[in-house]
Amino acid sequence: MKKVERMEKVLRNSESNPDYLTDILPEFQSFTNYGNILPYAHYQNWINEVCDKWQDSNRMAIIIKVLTDAYIQFCLGKHDRALELITDLSEKHDLSINPEHFGFSELLLGVCTRSIGHIDKAVVHLTNCTLSLDEFGALAKFSCLANYQLAELHLQISDIDNAGSFYKKALAIAERLRIKVIIFRSLSGLGSWYHSKGEYDSSIQCFKQALTIESIAQILKARVLCDIGKHYIALEQYEEALIVLKESYQMASEGKYMDAASTSLTYMGEAYLDLNKPTDALKVLHEAVEISLSLKTRAKRMDIEYLLARAYESIADYQEAYNHLKLTQQINKEIYTTRQGEIFRFYTKRIQQQKETIQEQRDRSDKLLLNILPAEIAEELKEKGEAIARNYDRVSVLFTDFEEFTQASAKLSAADLVAELNICFKAFDDIVDKYKIEKIKTIGDSYMCAGGLPAPDRNAVKNTVQAALEMQSFISKRKAEMDVKGKPAFEMRLGIHTGPIVAGIVGAKKFQYDIWGDTVNTASRLESSGEVGKVNISQATYEILKEDSDFVFESRGKIEVKGKGVLKMWFVSKK
Repeated sequence: MKKVERMEKVLRNSESNPDYLTDILPEFQSFTNYGNILPYAHYQNWINEVCDKWQDSNRMAIIIKVLTDAYIQFCLGKHDRALELITDLSEKHDLSINPEHFGFSELLLGVCTRSIGHIDKAVVHLTNCTLSLDEFGALAKFSCLANYQLAELHLQISDIDNAGSFYKKALAIAERLRIKVIIFRSLSGLGSWYHSKGEYDSSIQCFKQALTIESIAQILKARVLCDIGKHYIALEQYEEALIVLKESYQMASEGKYMDAASTSLTYMGEAYLDLNKPTDALKVLHEAVEISLSLKTRAKRMDIEYLLARAYESIADYQEAYNHLKLTQQINKEIYTTRQGEIFRFYTKRIQQQKETIQEQRDRSDKLLLNILPAEIAEELKEKGEAIARNYDRVSVLFTDFEEFTQASAKLSAADLVAELNICFKAFDDIVDKYKIEKIKTIGDSYMCAGGLPAPDRNAVKNTVQAALEMQSFISKRKAEMDVKGKPAFEMRLGIHTGPIVAGIVGAKKFQYDIWGDTVNTASRLESSGEVGKVNISQATYEILKEDSDFVFESRGKIEVKGKGVLKMWFVSKK
């Protein structure tokens, strides 16, 4: 009664305030039991009235109206209609905006497509549901049901390992939410799962535990009793099997559940045959085949025909035995063709999805690797698991450093400081890409790159100087923009030296491509000996470019450098 009161309260609130529309779907499903919605279907009219009131101003009203209608159709077994409603809704509205609406619709699509034999589509929809719906959220019941449906589906296609995982997940959620019908179904499913693995004791234990659940429909209990009988047969306990199978048959017959009655009769026939009672077997099997013919259940009829062949063979009626065996083979061929097609389509699509996932992960890994390593080195690392350090005779090493960085950073918040550094270094990244030189690393406010590696390039020295000039140009323009806004900005020194270096990878977990040698140390000294806004180059770099008409060089003479003595230096600019 409390559930009904909550439902009516939500609807009354929704009549005056559209913000309550979001509560309709969770409340509506909370007082309905899967397959038992008839007593509450009249609330659909009330929901429709509320949604119609707000549909012009709130798109959610339309979505909720259709989803509740589709849910009722689904529970009434009208899967084609439910499928039609949701497909049409998905074409008109983006349901993925709301995870609960998307997950709920994917559940209904999954169950409905499974019912019409589209296994591959059902797996996709049901998986989407489990990923979208929080198992602790308002629609956790449907996450639970999706896991159960996935378990049944995987068991159907003999994917045993996945079936068990989904049954256990469904059972855990159902027990937490106290959803008796799914607890019962999950325990029954686990019983079948254990049986398929040959663990018969565990199987019977699950079925018996399921039978202790109260307020479960008679048809479900009849099927579980039948499964227990089947497992007793597997354990060669035929008398015990007959006891529970007869109880199952009686329960199914009283409720006019003829499909379940036929299954119970079939296993009774098998038990009688194993007890060497062919006359009793023929009696129950003929009754089973009559039911099977009326229901047009080919798979069950095939099992019955095979048992009839065994029964007639045991009483030496070989002609009848042959006739029934021939029927078995004919039905088997029909079923095999259909089922193999379904399974083939399912696994073909799954394999393709796995390939796409693997490729996506590989592409992502390659992209990440290329962010920290040169392409040539990354490829070598992937192929060989290591990259050998290399000597280079002529590499131009470039260092930058922001002038009075500590004082400038004191005027900025931590967030603004990082943001400003990111703007500058991102611009530098674009520049080095443009001139095909290699970024090595950033160290605090310092940026380091090098031209002429990993592949030697005769234009590397010129490209490095051109990159340096663009970097200084960017920083100058950036400072002018920030000055106009009255905000702090950086100024920068920059130095380049050209000479031999060693390059390679250091580290095992976090790869770092780095360079070493006196050339690196000298380039660092060129930077610290430079001036703001200038590009300071060494004598070695000047000697290589001095005839280049694109540049203008200004001699700085000999300058004392810490740890290096006296070095000749030059400022370089564009002509």
